[in-house]
Amino acid sequence: AHPDVPICENGATPLMIAVVWNHKPLVEVLLKHGAAIGTPVAVRVAGPYKCNNALDIARQRGRIGAAELIVQERARRRLGRLRRLVFLVGHFLLALQEVFAEIHYRPGGAGEQCAALDFYERVHPSKLELEAQLQPNHT
Repeated sequence: AHPDVPICENGATPLMIAVVWNHKPLVEVLLKHGAAIGTPVAVRVAGPYKCNNALDIARQRGRIGAAELIVQERARRRLGRLRRLVFLVGHFLLALQEVFAEIHYRPGGAGEQCAALDFYERVHPSKLELEAQLQPNHT
């Protein structure tokens, strides 16, 4: 059976009932098996839960342990979704760097001029640096 199927007339899911009864081991098992943390897909009738989700119920009834479990699981799921995007973002960043290098350092561009100035400053030091190098050390 799916963990989000309402199990009573007012539309409460097994996770909601586990939170109401403060049954942390059952909350853990339901979350592990993919119970929806937000409002389930099925539209519920407004009963004693007033269209709240399991986290809202845990907070309203002071079920701190269950609320912590739900918040941790929600964070874990969000992190999992972000991890899938990291690969794509990395490739996009590399592509942007290549485009930037291609445009910035094109012949006659500002990047070429900056690179040329930097190169010539390193090859031909300024007069002050040259004079300092040529003066004998007085020790």
